[in-house]
Amino acid sequence: GRAVGGVVDAKVRELRLDRFHAMLDLSVLDSAALVEAPLGDETAVAAAARRSDVDFFFEQFVPEDAYSVVAAPVYWDYQLLGETGLDRDNQLRLMAYGSRDSIELLFSNPNHSDPTLRGSVGGSVAFHRVNASLKSRLAPDVRHGLSLTFGVQEFSGHVGPLLQELSAYELHARSDLDVTVSRELELTLGVDFFGQLADGRYVGPRPD
Repeated sequence: GRAVGGVVDAKVRELRLDRFHAMLDLSVLDSAALVEAPLGDETAVAAAARRSDVDFFFEQFVPEDAYSVVAAPVYWDYQLLGETGLDRDNQLRLMAYGSRDSIELLFSNPNHSDPTLRGSVGGSVAFHRVNASLKSRLAPDVRHGLSLTFGVQEFSGHVGPLLQELSAYELHARSDLDVTVSRELELTLGVDFFGQLADGRYVGPRPD
């Protein structure tokens, strides 16, 4: 709004090398687990996953005659991470991560006379990616980063007999060079690449 500008720089933290770590979180909304462990002095791995619990509790404990139309969200995601120090100046990181979000409208007593309520209504969005990155220190004040990511993205939505589906293969590449000129000045140079190959399907009336 012409008043405030900013940059959000989110980064993955380095894995802990001190000892084994684990976390388990259970709730009515969702459940999550994480494990993190060192594999030597310079190598560590971690894995985490989360899934929603709303649909499970809804199907198990809510009687069918207690609702007419309910939206039941289902989501899950995962992360796998491993990193190792190749030597004092080079660090390699491998990541695999993804998620899926979906929703379905549940009708306990469908109105068959209304064409807009025929069948089920819902949709989903999902992606899965694999990333390899290498961080190198070329000199005391010069650092170089190289990252390559391959991924798959999927989208689907349906309203009764109407259907939309889209799947895409993606390739991301990035190379950047950071040079510390002084305490007050740092230069960043780099190049990015993004490519996508998509295919889809549509069933329904001809769009305007």
